[in-house]
Amino acid sequence: MKKITIFIILFLVISFTQAQVCQPSVPSSGQGSHELTITSSDADFTVCPTECVSLTANFLEVGQTNSYAVRAMPFNPSVSFGDTFADADVNADDEWSPLVDLEFDFGFYGECDNQARLSTNAAISFDPTLFTNEGHFWTPNAPIPSNTDPALQDGNIFGPVHDIFPGRIGVDPNTYWIKHGVKGVAPFRVFTFTFFNAPQFGGGCNPDPDPDDVPYIPMRSSLMMMLYEATNVVEMYVYYKPTCPNWAGGRAALGIQNTAGDQGIAAPGRNTGVYAIGNPNFTGGEAWQFYPNGTPTYTLTWYDSSGAVVGSSNTLNVCPTATETYTAELTYSNPGCGGDKTVTRCVTITVDDPPADPSFTTTDTCDGATTTITGDGGGIFAFSPDPGDGAVIDPASGTVTGGTPGSTYTIIYIVDNVCGTPFSSTQTATVLTAADASFTMTATCDGGTATITGDAGGTFTFNPDPGDGAVIDPASGTVTGGTSGSTYTINYEIAGTCGDDTDQTVTVLTAADPSFTMTATCDGGTATITGDSGGTFTFNPDPGDGSVIDPASGTVTGGTSGSTYTINYEIAGACGDDTDQTVTVL
Repeated sequence: MKKITIFIILFLVISFTQAQVCQPSVPSSGQGSHELTITSSDADFTVCPTECVSLTANFLEVGQTNSYAVRAMPFNPSVSFGDTFADADVNADDEWSPLVDLEFDFGFYGECDNQARLSTNAAISFDPTLFTNEGHFWTPNAPIPSNTDPALQDGNIFGPVHDIFPGRIGVDPNTYWIKHGVKGVAPFRVFTFTFFNAPQFGGGCNPDPDPDDVPYIPMRSSLMMMLYEATNVVEMYVYYKPTCPNWAGGRAALGIQNTAGDQGIAAPGRNTGVYAIGNPNFTGGEAWQFYPNGTPTYTLTWYDSSGAVVGSSNTLNVCPTATETYTAELTYSNPGCGGDKTVTRCVTITVDDPPADPSFTTTDTCDGATTTITGDGGGIFAFSPDPGDGAVIDPASGTVTGGTPGSTYTIIYIVDNVCGTPFSSTQTATVLTAADASFTMTATCDGGTATITGDAGGTFTFNPDPGDGAVIDPASGTVTGGTSGSTYTINYEIAGTCGDDTDQTVTVLTAADPSFTMTATCDGGTATITGDSGGTFTFNPDPGDGSVIDPASGTVTGGTSGSTYTINYEIAGACGDDTDQTVTVL
């Protein structure tokens, strides 16, 4: 799936680029043709309104044909052996063909030719003194250039010249061919002279076949020579050329020379000598380009969509304020040899100020809010307006803290697009209301009672649990069974998103102690308070016999000898108490 996704992305990028750069007005016929392309310093040919871009026209730069240079090039011929060509009219060993029309004017070492003769030994000649089927010596002995070597003196282009034997006995003519033809569109065509699996000469390497033996397989050569209109470039593609050292030393020569044979150039390491190139699988071949390098013959002119000239160098720097199309016009000048040859290619620079996406959402919190960016990241958050209440917003994340419960804040998010133009959007956030867990405790004689002053619905608990048997009602907060004088911490908690809790303490009130003792006397008794004083003594019940009790001291007088009286001692108050004692009069 990843591979498919990557392929789709690359396809879209390539398709978009091709849409931005139009096709040339005349297609290039190969590496030796104009090869006009346009590249941009902005990969997608799209700029911002204030942005500049550099456009570069790339093409084959050549000069006058008074001199040539040579360079290796990628093995990527624009024609194949499968292309349809005419037979080369050369089917005998070591001969020159009839004149062949190139179909265009071809400049070569200061001359202008539109016809050539082709040799079965992989050579092309512009020599007007040659005759049809005139013999061509098979193997070079001198280096290029030479006007005396029999294999070189009549030729101009050697691709490489070596002894090839078309029509060799025992070789199936359907297994090889020697052809020529013209491909492309004027004025940028290419003339091609091809040899496919052509058998070499040489008895020592290709012995005569035995009719009773296995099928005959001699050494074969496969190569192309290409002549380009307008640029006057010569290219040679050698797929496979084995060496037969047992015949004429196995020599070959790959290069070009003028008709006089006093000026020429060979590919490095490929002048007259013994060497093999490539292999039968057509891998490891060589490609050479011979290009005229005299005074430059090309001119480049840039136009905008109105037709105004905006530049004349290979690189054009432009700062369009609106989408604009620029055209590169490339002209090769060939005075006296076909005239000017022109090709154009255009490129559209799109001016765009695409919007950024400042969308985001907010989530309310108990002291502010959080934000989630759903659009483009990298922007800045701010209040709009500033609330001035102490709330704080993080400019990178948009998190609001320190907000006032119930208050609403307006948040703005600003993000720049690729051109630096700001885009913004706003959202509001309302701080959630926090729970109020406030309450009070009122001490009682065995614990305490709670009064909720905040929000109801929470839960009361001991904090911590006292472990003394005291009990708290979780709903009301009432504490019972507490130890007199003990202090308990009570927690009240309200659950929820913005829940809260708080603690209060309560100290159990001290209970009254009404303990006392009685001492019998001859007419009653006296009381001794062993607990809390301040209480009131009474008979319980009243004896009704005239005896009297002092309510403050508990002294009984006027009692009947031998009678028993029950005395009650009561201490009034919130945690008051009473107790009884008996006394029997002496």
